[in-house]
Amino acid sequence: MVFAVAKSYGRAELYIDRGDKGENKRIFDELYENKAKIEKHFGRELVWERLDEKRACRIKSETEGNVFDKEAWDAMIAFMVDAMINLEKALKQPLAEMNKKLKSGKDL
Repeated sequence: MVFAVAKSYGRAELYIDRGDKGENKRIFDELYENKAKIEKHFGRELVWERLDEKRACRIKSETEGNVFDKEAWDAMIAFMVDAMINLEKALKQPLAEMNKKLKSGKDL
């Protein structure tokens, strides 16, 4: 999980890239099957980006804001920290279950 900032946004995200496009898409798809449960635990809707044309996938929570506006920093940082904490809590169990499957050689 990572923080990302740009001129017009700040976000917390799970960026799925294990080096294999097919595996990344299977991980994303399995998480997406639990979308309602994950978002309920997160506390609000997330943005689900399968990024079919790319190798990786992304699940994110984002806020608009100008990273160059120092007066906006406190609000942006508060949003991002809260989003990261909740994202980690919401994804911890599903990711742990997937990790067990991957280690045991089971298909996702």
